[in-house]
Amino acid sequence: WPRSKTTGTDWGLWNTTEISAFATLKHKLGGDWEIRGDIAYHKGIENSKLLWLDGLPDRITGAGVGTSGYWYKTSPEQWHTSIQANGSFALLGGQHHPAFGAMASRVDDAWTNREPIAIDPIDDFNSFDGRLAEPEWGERYDMSGFGNTTQAAVYASTRISLIGGLKLIGGGRVSYYKRNEHESKFGSPYSLSYKGQITPYVGLVYNVTDNLSAYASYTNIFKPQGNLRDRNNRLIDPLEGSNYEAGLKALLLDGQLLATVSVYRIEQDNLAVADGLIPGTPLTAYRGMKGTVAKGYELEIVGKITPQWDVSAGWSDYSAKDADGAQVLAHQPRRAFNFATRYDFTGTLDGLSVGGAVKWESRPPVTAVNPGTNVEERIGQPAYAIANIMARYDLTEALSLQANVDNLFDKRFFSGNVWFPGFVYGEPRNARVTLRYAF
Repeated sequence: WPRSKTTGTDWGLWNTTEISAFATLKHKLGGDWEIRGDIAYHKGIENSKLLWLDGLPDRITGAGVGTSGYWYKTSPEQWHTSIQANGSFALLGGQHHPAFGAMASRVDDAWTNREPIAIDPIDDFNSFDGRLAEPEWGERYDMSGFGNTTQAAVYASTRISLIGGLKLIGGGRVSYYKRNEHESKFGSPYSLSYKGQITPYVGLVYNVTDNLSAYASYTNIFKPQGNLRDRNNRLIDPLEGSNYEAGLKALLLDGQLLATVSVYRIEQDNLAVADGLIPGTPLTAYRGMKGTVAKGYELEIVGKITPQWDVSAGWSDYSAKDADGAQVLAHQPRRAFNFATRYDFTGTLDGLSVGGAVKWESRPPVTAVNPGTNVEERIGQPAYAIANIMARYDLTEALSLQANVDNLFDKRFFSGNVWFPGFVYGEPRNARVTLRYAF
């Protein structure tokens, strides 16, 4: 179907409101020591009424499409607070930089829903243009996720100068996590908690020259996965593992450009990947992959070629497989290249900036069984590139006008997803103009 083909209706909506507030207080303790406190609040309000389709429409008649719908409402609320002290001290001929801190947060969330009492079918999807009678809706009920999540942690880190240009970076975090969930239509009451979980990290940095340094690091991984459940409606265990990384960093052009190269290996257990729906519910199911290993390398250069010319370029290449050698997160491309540049004019064109960017991605390794041949085939979007351009003009020191054109050559491509076994079109060529005033 063309990109203009829709599965939406004129009564569909997805209205969101974000409310945020924060405050920061800093105090100098003497020398270069400082203490900082932060508090933040966020509330998201969503009201979404959507039509969902499923099935395999006949190529000729367009028949074979099922219809369903939901009317979700949610308003998660989050508080976050933290405190941190950092500074430096001299010892044994070296300068050392410790930091200490603590944080706490709480999230209250829930989903409610209304389902259609009855909804008209779509007899011919080929001619469907979004017009479908809005159904009568049933009573609102508690769908899932009614509960709260509390997290707290204390942490410490330090950067210690050893001998020559060698520095040791180390630290750790002790975490507390608790999830309480109340009964809902698709969930049973439960309480889940983890106490005293320690996640250490350590690294070494060696200054080979004034402009070149080498580093290596190790990090432990522990991440609760909220209320994600498997097909049997059981909670997914926390994500656990280790991360290893090493690389080089170099300053070029008198420090104007920073070039980095890094290699890494990430070992994880219980990596949550989408696994259809929990039977009897509209909720996404997940399964925890065991023995997942992701490894690869990255190259990046960012900075200025001249005082007016900014550039950024990066290349990444990685693989991700489980203990049996099967691809993990196969919808994600394994190789990617990004390049962006901007030039700020001076003289008679002072105030004008022009720039552009190119993004290239390889074909992801996702596969599916062809229902006509029963042969497993690669189905991901073939390798593609898109280009974006921009121009900005400073009308005054405070007022600027900017124009952006994304997907300049109107490339048609598909964007994969993890929520269902399908693809959607990426954004076609689009343009926007922004007038910005700073005060």
